[in-house]
Amino acid sequence: YGVGIPDETGAEDDPPTVLFAGRLSPEKRIDVVAAATDRLPRIVAGDGPLRAQLPEALGFVPQNELFGLMDRAAVLLLTSEREGLPNVVLEAMARGKTVVSTPVGGIPAVIDDGKTGLIVPIGDVQATRAAVERAFGDAELRRRIGAATLAPSTLALLSTSFPEGEQRGRAMAAYGALAGIGTALGLLL
Repeated sequence: YGVGIPDETGAEDDPPTVLFAGRLSPEKRIDVVAAATDRLPRIVAGDGPLRAQLPEALGFVPQNELFGLMDRAAVLLLTSEREGLPNVVLEAMARGKTVVSTPVGGIPAVIDDGKTGLIVPIGDVQATRAAVERAFGDAELRRRIGAATLAPSTLALLSTSFPEGEQRGRAMAAYGALAGIGTALGLLL
């Protein structure tokens, strides 16, 4: 478990783009993705039963190509109504990206709103668009969030450089440091 920390990443698109990467299905709230990013520069990587709502979707994208899309994006968007702790969020954070996400599953354990990402209410198109536009319009905010996601406590969570048994302990410590939830996090893993 865990994600690799890249030595370097590619440049962001100018103007900034938002990336959605995932299954195009109802629980991901594709309706919110479509409405909140309407007429914004966006990249959609994924496929599923709701593809008609995002006809420009690239379909399935292999992981190495997805990492290139992440490098280009200023924002990774996750609007799900239920999740565990999605690797796509951890992978974006490992690249110093601003993640705009709903507070579901383990996400609040790694995203401290305004510090390591931006949290929006489930199903709230206006709040989601406002958060994406806020990140688009504030390169310094994106830089601060990116720096926070690359802090040692966050990297301990994301790194794959230690054995699996030790990783869980380090991840628990990093989660606790990030979100202040300590041992209660054991319920989320």
